Amino acid sequence: MKIFPVFYFPPISWFAAAAHEKEIVLDRHSHFRKQQLFNRMRIQDPNRILPLTLPVLRSGENTPLHQSRISYAEDWQKIHFRTLETAYRSSPYFEYYEDDISPFFTEKHEFLLDLSLKSIELVRGWLQLDFEFTLSDRYLGKDEVETDYRGKWDRTGKTHPDFFQPVHYPQIFRAFEEDLSVFDLVCNEGPQGRAIVLDSYKKPD
Repeated sequence: MKIFPVFYFPPISWFAAAAHEKEIVLDRHSHFRKQQLFNRMRIQDPNRILPLTLPVLRSGENTPLHQSRISYAEDWQKIHFRTLETAYRSSPYFEYYEDDISPFFTEKHEFLLDLSLKSIELVRGWLQLDFEFTLSDRYLGKDEVETDYRGKWDRTGKTHPDFFQPVHYPQIFRAFEEDLSVFDLVCNEGPQGRAIVLDSYKKPD
């Protein structure tokens, strides 16, 4: 069993590992932690690397991911879509995928897990990645799984998983930034991003 965390529009390395493993389990029982990738996607805007963060309703420290609710106290959907437009409107493929991402910013989902799963399924279809996933039915400890990908990702992007080998592709702003949200790759490379995802995995030493 290969177990993965559930992220919102995950980094390229997440998809590289998932495509390599073919069949994975998504951990919906891990405790939600603020300042992690559960509810944020790292993109480039004209000035910096920007984490777009989904606001989550306050709850106890031990709230499992599948019980974490999205907050709509502020109009983050409008803000996030405008931010993505500013960052990627001039990219080669943003307009091609715009209709697909529109529901993320017009429809309301109660639970963070549901929106994150939707993002994973959307990207899997865009890039025609050959992996299947199931959801955990309880919390699984490290000794219960063959490969544990939880805890592999640094929210800041300063360090990368040991299996990740960055493949450069054209980006809009500044020098190449490694392992942004896969959304960056899709906007810049479109369907050709599939090959980059597959080439971004190496067996750990």
